[in-house]
Amino acid sequence: MISSSRDRLANIETEYLSLKSKIDQVRSKVFQGLAPLYEKRDRLILKIQYCKMYIEVLLGEGEGEAKNVEEEFGEADQKKKQEYKETAQALTNKREITKEEEIRLKKIWKQLARVYHPDKFMGDPDKEEAYNQLMAEINQAKEYNDISKMEEIASDPEAYLAQKVFGSFDLKDDGKVIDLQKVWTALQDQILFAMEGLEQLRESPDHDLYKIASNQPAIIDKVIESRAKELNNKIHKLQKEADVIGKEISELGGCM
Repeated sequence: MISSSRDRLANIETEYLSLKSKIDQVRSKVFQGLAPLYEKRDRLILKIQYCKMYIEVLLGEGEGEAKNVEEEFGEADQKKKQEYKETAQALTNKREITKEEEIRLKKIWKQLARVYHPDKFMGDPDKEEAYNQLMAEINQAKEYNDISKMEEIASDPEAYLAQKVFGSFDLKDDGKVIDLQKVWTALQDQILFAMEGLEQLRESPDHDLYKIASNQPAIIDKVIESRAKELNNKIHKLQKEADVIGKEISELGGCM
């Protein structure tokens, strides 16, 4: 019963991650096409927010305190730039895979999920933590379609954990008596959670776009074109608001 539940959980998780990977590939194409506009919009929103704060502080507390707001804006602006840079890097790391690679990746993931799932060592905190660390690495590799990393983990999980400085653990079953009812209950909870996640993914607008794009790839360009128009309109309004606030700051003798 536990073995079949574990297999079922592995199947659901595999289906979820495989579908999410495909959806993310579509999302990444849309994001890459709109990234400069998204960044311009968000930086304008940030600037307007801090400009309003600057005026309030300038009028209420003086130029010295207002200078701090200006510095805070500089830090927030740099943070926003870094966030976009990291997002772009993360998207670059995601690559499309062939059908053969996907089948191979699924097989490795299901094997690892069945054999090395954390529920196997409930009650043993050290091994449970080791399993959590291992599964986090496995899930990350699966999400980014990193087959070489998956195979590295599958070939020798204990060595991989030690190499990543998670500690040295013997992940083999040590023969201890475990509460099978607790293990089974935990598995049912995880299965329910995984099923809910899969259902939410299937009901998302991004899934709808993925399904349409699977049959009509050109729809992605149309979506980018449509969203670009919306973003440009939003940016135009934000820029006008920023210009008005900037003029007000200048009239007050401030500089932002």
